[in-house]
This record gives sequence, structure tokens and C-alpha cells, in this order.
Amino acid sequence: MSKYNQLLEFVCELIDVQVKKYVKLAHRGVGPDARINAALVYDEVNELLEIAQSLLKVIEKELKGSLEDTSTFDLAFQQVKFYIEQEKLRAYAGWLLDANNIHATVDDRTDEQLKQLEQIAQLGKVDFRVSAQPVTPIQLQCQHDSHQIASYILKLAKDIRTDPTMKLDEKIPHHAQIILRKNATTRYMEYSKQIDELYSICELLLKNSTVQARITQLTKESADIYATGHAATLKELLLEYRTLVPNSRLFASEYKPLEVAAAQDEPLAQQKKESLVKTPVQEKTSSLTTKPEKNSIFSSKNLYFWGGVVVGGLLLVSMLLPYITQSQEESLSLTPNNC
Repeated sequence: MSKYNQLLEFVCELIDVQVKKYVKLAHRGVGPDARINAALVYDEVNELLEIAQSLLKVIEKELKGSLEDTSTFDLAFQQVKFYIEQEKLRAYAGWLLDANNIHATVDDRTDEQLKQLEQIAQLGKVDFRVSAQPVTPIQLQCQHDSHQIASYILKLAKDIRTDPTMKLDEKIPHHAQIILRKNATTRYMEYSKQIDELYSICELLLKNSTVQARITQLTKESADIYATGHAATLKELLLEYRTLVPNSRLFASEYKPLEVAAAQDEPLAQQKKESLVKTPVQEKTSSLTTKPEKNSIFSSKNLYFWGGVVVGGLLLVSMLLPYITQSQEESLSLTPNNC
């Protein structure tokens, strides 16, 4: 199977999980930041669908014997890698804040996805060691807002680590305050180096950024409408791909869809929800039940290459969102008519 096929299948799986993600953020996220993040993920899906369409066109030409279009693959690969790196860092930042099932499983899922991308990079002869950079306005916006949210969160972890008895903002729920104070003398001490380094990275980017913080939100109603449209577009793309590659792994009956994260009250092994699309777009379930404590790709030497933390609707992080957004302006509503 060519590098284009492998990348297209990867993108289709990514689209499927990201659609589910922005719907969950819009419905279950706490505070306006969750809905802002949902809007960012929605924009990401739009870009990923365009990437998928471009890859499908190349595959069609390739099957007809046309010359290889290297530029399309290289650009598509870097943009897809950018989004996975962003989500990986989001999950890692959330895990630093609080070790829970959701943060751990998203972190591990993105680890597996990065491994898949590395294999595709080898096939496409792409240097995987270099971090992908944002190349579109949407990606630049995502990078800026991600760092801004992470900066608030990590600063809070740093401050309470220094003074575990400090007075916390009343906007932070009581149960979240308990977790923060407990982590202050345990987790935040254990991972002080990682927290400090990631915070410094975020502050450096924000200092040099010319992008303004995004305030557009994605409402629950709009998310449902967009998800239906995205699912239909993805299904149409997959049906076309199936005529070209009927034996693709995406269409195997034993495949199961990738979930955004393990549910708080449900073990990952029990998650058997259907995909958003009727045509099977499913990923193998990876071992996401154990959070590795060592050999993280976010070691001191690797942190330099990573940027962007978008958090929302994830346990402790969700509890802190109203606190994070207390100084932001009233957000606009993203609707089907004004997107």
C-alpha cells in the first residue's frame, strides 16, 4: 500500500475521532473555553477533510499511472502531524495537572498515532524528528490559544506548589481545590521540571505571538449540525475510496472506532460505541489502560520541539475553565450562518 493510502486512512480515522471530540466538548465541556476549543477542533476537521480530498485525488491519479505528486504528500503529512502533536501535548499537559483515566488514555492514544505516523514517514521518506509547524491561519490560532490556556493552568500548578495553603479563586470548585492542594505536595513536586519547562515554552510563544485570542464558540446545537454534515462528507469520501481500494483495513468488519478518551465511569475495554459514519471507519484498540511513567517523548530534550495545549471538558481541567476564562471577553456564538 502506498504512502498516500496509509496517510489517507490515518486522516479518515483522525477526522472521525475529532468530530466526536468537538461534539463532546460542546455538550459536556465546562465554561466558554470548552466551547472555544470545540470551535477550534471543528475548524481542524474542515482542514483535515480538505487534506483527505487532496490525497484521494492523488490516489486516483496514481492508480491510473500518473506521476507521483510528492509535494501533496509532504504538505499533507506535516499538517496532520501538527494536529497530532498538538493533541499529544494537550493530553500530556492535562496528565501533568492530574493523573486520571481520561488524560492517560488520550495521552496513550496519541502516542500510538504518532507511532503510526512515524511508520508512514519512513515510507514517504520524511524526516519525522522535526516538529511540524503551523502553516494555516487556523493552525496559528490553535497554537496561540492552546499555549494561553496551558499557561494559566501550569502557572496555577506552579503557584500552589510553592504555597500549598494559598488562597484559591472562589471560581475554582471545592473538589478541584482539594485535588490541587493534594497534588501541590506530591505530583507537582515530582513533575516540577516538566511543568516548569512546559510553562516556559508557552510563555515564550505568547510573548512573541501576534495572534489575538479566539473568542468564537461552538454551541451544542451547532456542533450537532456540523457533525451530521462532517459525517456525511466523510462517508461520501470513504465510499469513493472503497471503489478504489475495496480491501482497505478501514472496511474490515472487525474494526472498532477510536474513542476520544476512556469514559470516567467506564473501562476502556468496555467502550464499543459505533462510529459516526456507517461505512466502517475504525481503528484497532491499542493498550491504553496503563499510563507510562518513564521514557516520555516529552523529556527535557524533546520539549523544545513541541507547542500547543488545548484543554477542555477533561476532569480537573474542566473544573478550572471558569477560572481560566474570568478575564476573557464575552464570546461570540459560532452558528451555521456565521461560520
